[in-house]
Amino acid sequence: MAISNYEEDVQVSALQAYTLLSMDGLHLLIPRNEIRSLVSVDDIQVAVEAEKNAMGHIVFENGDWPVFSLSRQLNPLHSISNASRICVILHIDDKYMGLLCDQIQNIGQLQTQAMRACMSTADSPISGLLIYENSVACVTSTKHLNTFLATK
Repeated sequence: MAISNYEEDVQVSALQAYTLLSMDGLHLLIPRNEIRSLVSVDDIQVAVEAEKNAMGHIVFENGDWPVFSLSRQLNPLHSISNASRICVILHIDDKYMGLLCDQIQNIGQLQTQAMRACMSTADSPISGLLIYENSVACVTSTKHLNTFLATK
């Protein structure tokens, strides 16, 4: 049995423009083209009976869309933290979803590394990693996040 060399196993993505979303110490890289708008947390309507794992909803483009808040362990939170300053409206298929963030930063085109098989689980929304400004940033997409939150 051959032992593979780590450098040979690393799969690097094509260059893509990303936005870094920071929340509760978690850093997510989302493709920039999936972001439709930024709105204030003041515009979020906290709901007692929201969509599964959502903490509220927001009206955007003639629709009422769920808003999610995540901990650094990717657990859904059901309140707005004091650090959350902005809600990112993400586009998926023919709908939208909101994601609360502490900070947002456009970081341009990057090549990210795919998750190694031993680091990945079937239900994880994380598809890759990147070291950015001395922190680990997790690559995901709106589709992966939406699926993850719907099944968690």
